Amino acid sequence: MGLAHAAPEDAPDVSGLFVMMTQLGQVVGVATFGTLYLGSGSVAATCLALTGTILLTGACALPLLRRRDPRPATP
Repeated sequence: MGLAHAAPEDAPDVSGLFVMMTQLGQVVGVATFGTLYLGSGSVAATCLALTGTILLTGACALPLLRRRDPRPATP
């Protein structure tokens, strides 16, 4: 979906950017929730924070998932 609006000559760069952002999100997520768990010592607090993050991410993604592709269908 993200590559649909990129020019064909920019597709490798956009793809690399997506991979980098995914890996960065994983590293920051592990560091953030690991610090929360080790700092609070509470599994419940960490689970609550993870649940809140999942719900917030879903709420942000929902409008994008409902959008229709403006490009005409190819025969």
